[in-house]
Amino acid sequence: MSNKPLSMGIILVGVALVLLLGKIGFFTFIGALLWPLVLLVLPGLVLHALVFNRTLPSAAVFPGGVLVTYGILFFLCSLFGWGLMSILWPGFIFGIAVGLYELVYFEKSRDNGLRMIAIGLALISVVLLLFNLVFTVSIYVFIVLLLAAGAVLIVSGKRIW
Repeated sequence: MSNKPLSMGIILVGVALVLLLGKIGFFTFIGALLWPLVLLVLPGLVLHALVFNRTLPSAAVFPGGVLVTYGILFFLCSLFGWGLMSILWPGFIFGIAVGLYELVYFEKSRDNGLRMIAIGLALISVVLLLFNLVFTVSIYVFIVLLLAAGAVLIVSGKRIW
C-alpha cells in the first residue's frame, strides 16, 4: 500500500491551514509585531555568534550591540504602541553606548578613552530617560495626590476652613 494519498492529504491540509491563517490576518499581525526581532535582533545575535566563533573580527560586535538594542527598543514600541517612543528615544544613544562598550570589551587593546565615552553615553541616555519619565509621570502622581487629599477630606468629615 502506497503512502502517497496520506502524504498528499497532509500537504493539502497544511496548505489550507496556511491559506486560512493568511486570510484571517495572522501573518500580518505576527509580522507587524515581530519584525524588530527578525530584522534587527536576529542579525545582531548572528554577528555576536560569528565574533564568538572567531569567524568575524571583534569589531563586528559594535553593530551587533547596536542592532540588538534598537531591536528591543522597536519591539517594545510595536508591542505597546509607538507613542512610547516619546519616552524611550534616549535608547538610541544607549544603543551606541552598548555597541562601543562591547567593542572595548572584546577588543584586545582595551582603549580606556573609548570605554569612558561608552559609559558617558550610557549615563546621558539614562539621565534623559529618567527626565522623560519624571516629566511624563509627574502629572499622574499629582492627580493621584489630589484625589487622595480629596478623599481624605470627604471621609474625615471635618471642616478645615
